[in-house]
Amino acid sequence: MRVRCAWCLKAGKGDAEALIGEREPVADKRTSHGICEHHRRELEERVRLREEMRRQAEHHDADVEDLRKNVDP
Repeated sequence: MRVRCAWCLKAGKGDAEALIGEREPVADKRTSHGICEHHRRELEERVRLREEMRRQAEHHDADVEDLRKNVDP
């Protein structure tokens, strides 16, 4: 079974460029989908950045709440 990167295919790469490899059963000519190393790293970076932005927003919200408490006694 051939395994192709779904992300590469979505980006318009051809079947050969999106090919990650093969897995059992090798005689099976169907295609399965996965994610290549490049796109896995890209996804991990997106998740890391999103998590960082979430933490910053939470910190900002806490700062705003502290300011409100000081302005509206």
